[in-house]
Amino acid sequence: MNKLFYVVYETIPYFAVFSFAAVILLIIFFQKFKRGKTIRVILAVTLSVIFIFVTAFEIFDLKPLYFNSGAVVFAVEDEYQIAFSTSKNTVGSVKVGDSIFYDSIGGSKNVSTIHKINVPRALLDEEKSYTVECTSVIRNRAYFASSVGSVKKSYDFRPADESDGLRIFNFSDNHLIRSGVERTVSHLKDLDIIVANGDLFNDVSDEFQVTLVYKLLGNISDSSLPIIITRGNHEAIGSKLTSLPNYIGSYDGKFYYTVRFDSVLFYIFDLANDMSDSNVSIRSTANFDDYRLREIEWIKTLNGGAQNQLDGIKHAIALCHMPYPITYEKPYTKYARMMTDAAEHLGIDLLLSGHKHRTEFYEVGNYENAADHPYILGGKRSNTLEVDETIFADQFTGTYLIINDDGISASFINSKGEILQRFDNI
Repeated sequence: MNKLFYVVYETIPYFAVFSFAAVILLIIFFQKFKRGKTIRVILAVTLSVIFIFVTAFEIFDLKPLYFNSGAVVFAVEDEYQIAFSTSKNTVGSVKVGDSIFYDSIGGSKNVSTIHKINVPRALLDEEKSYTVECTSVIRNRAYFASSVGSVKKSYDFRPADESDGLRIFNFSDNHLIRSGVERTVSHLKDLDIIVANGDLFNDVSDEFQVTLVYKLLGNISDSSLPIIITRGNHEAIGSKLTSLPNYIGSYDGKFYYTVRFDSVLFYIFDLANDMSDSNVSIRSTANFDDYRLREIEWIKTLNGGAQNQLDGIKHAIALCHMPYPITYEKPYTKYARMMTDAAEHLGIDLLLSGHKHRTEFYEVGNYENAADHPYILGGKRSNTLEVDETIFADQFTGTYLIINDDGISASFINSKGEILQRFDNI
């Protein structure tokens, strides 16, 4: 009886649509087709057909099935998290070699337009290719789920290789604007890693923003490079904020973790929102202060790999959207100072940040730098160092780094391919 109840309940919309259409048609056909009623009859039939088509289109999800973007490969700890977006609700999987990995929770495949699937880094680095596949699911309800139609796409993958220097492009604060970043990356060859350093979104309120971010990251990485992502303050607001770990690289629901590529260790830090939990605009839902305190305790437990030459680590790079060593950013000064102090034992060579919509380098000892290491503000929507921001979507300046045995070099490069400033031997 329970199954029968659910079947009847889930099919009510179908019966309702066709019953409504049938009633309209019956009224029309049982009326006398007098001359004065001809136009009304034609109008009624036309409206009925449109109503049936639109309703059936929505109920049966008749939109064509396709990928909204190229796949994105986030690097987190010892795994890759491969994300992609589809035009309609689907179940998704990733095939690497002979192994298939599913977007699945508790034994059930996740039905969504957004998928993020974890695969072992060692496996993908070895196979150097992967295939994403999704299958459309219609009316995913108890005892009444059905699937129809599949699409899949294969990609080559290029693991980071430091043999000729680790080449990294870092950007931030584009706020869904794609063309400037894409133009800038087009001038860089043989990249190994892309760092998406926060505020790629305007807020986390709708999945269409996720799709736009995937389009950008898929385009600039050609779906073949690892991407390290940080959470910006604009990724710490919005009605779908609790779903953000399902959209971008994260570790156990958190946005602080480590990633190692050969002899380079990355510390990914997260100051989250740039407001206090007591701020009137977020206080009803905010719990960032507790989150930040737990992160700071985690930082204290980390080994100072670069400082101690632990396991062959030669360089340590910190990534954090908001520059924690900055000395005048009052909204988050308390936790920024705590993070600065907690990270002192890590032997960090350089911090890459954003948030300020500027491109600047702060050496140790600069009055705006409270840390024992330099930091870079590395992204803005402008093609010059002098102008903070422009209204032109095709302008952008990001940071290009090369890390090798000789040290770290960083350059500010714009969407014309011009090197605006260079820093060697960092």
